[in-house]
Amino acid sequence: MKAETYSEALAHAWHITWRHKRLWGLGLLAAFIGSAGTLEFVTQFYSASLGERGSGILTKIQSFSFDFQGETVLLWVMAIALIALGLAVVAFFVAVFVSAQGGLVYAVEEAERAEKLDVGDLFNHGRKRLGRLFILNIARWAIVSLLLYLTWLGAGWLRSGAEALWKPAVFLVFSVVVLVVGLTVVFLTLYAVCFVSLHDKTLKEAVLDAWALFVDHWLVSLEMAIIIFAIGFLFGLAAVVGLLLLATPVFLSLIIAAMSSNPGILLGGMSIGFIALFVWVLWLAAVYTTFAMSAWTVLFMQMSRHGFSSKMLHWIRLHLTRKHA
Repeated sequence: MKAETYSEALAHAWHITWRHKRLWGLGLLAAFIGSAGTLEFVTQFYSASLGERGSGILTKIQSFSFDFQGETVLLWVMAIALIALGLAVVAFFVAVFVSAQGGLVYAVEEAERAEKLDVGDLFNHGRKRLGRLFILNIARWAIVSLLLYLTWLGAGWLRSGAEALWKPAVFLVFSVVVLVVGLTVVFLTLYAVCFVSLHDKTLKEAVLDAWALFVDHWLVSLEMAIIIFAIGFLFGLAAVVGLLLLATPVFLSLIIAAMSSNPGILLGGMSIGFIALFVWVLWLAAVYTTFAMSAWTVLFMQMSRHGFSSKMLHWIRLHLTRKHA
């Protein structure tokens, strides 16, 4: 599978996504941990830069307060037990999502050799590498959460205290640094996951090889991120259009219920509309994540096997050559 241009990489990814529809199940599971990477981080970063509290897990944790002063030991034990149970449940689901992510990456390579893909075998492939994939995703989540929290604090600092001309400039520089570091972490995680899933690298080898690959192709990574982000924006527009179309049963049932004074019609129309919208959003998330992860994996395979040239650098060189000709 050769992909010397972005259009070829995207075409391969779309072919895999649409031909092997069973991969959508893995894509849906992988979507819950933000496997597509760049779209989730950029949107969360934008929210954090506006000072919105819901832009990162640390900002949410800070809003919680626990007041157990004077309570019994039994209450403390119950609270700790519930927290431990909650963490265990979260860890279980994250393990499932991470296994799906690893299987989805491996599916791209398998699609080169096999006409049909067994989703169960793909999931087991990711599960066998669960430890390394789990650590990579948790590390990415922790670092990104910290960066979003610092951005949120910076946005609060910008709005607080006396106004000064230098404060926006400082916050701008800080935001650029956070954005660069965050995107780098996302890229490294994507490539390290590919090294683990496709080449069975150890955790240390995967991270080091991912760094070397990123250093050689950092501009390619950025260009691909912009393309994937634009495609994600189109999927978002599709979700909005679907929302408007699927809201039709709700409005019709509202009109009919008002005319007939029958609340059952309204309840039925709302139920159908919300269920259809829920299915529509899940389907879009599954298809987008499957496509985005496939595109990143195709690009990774091309970069690691044959290399990949930045189109921006190619355009600059071509422009300079014509200028000096």
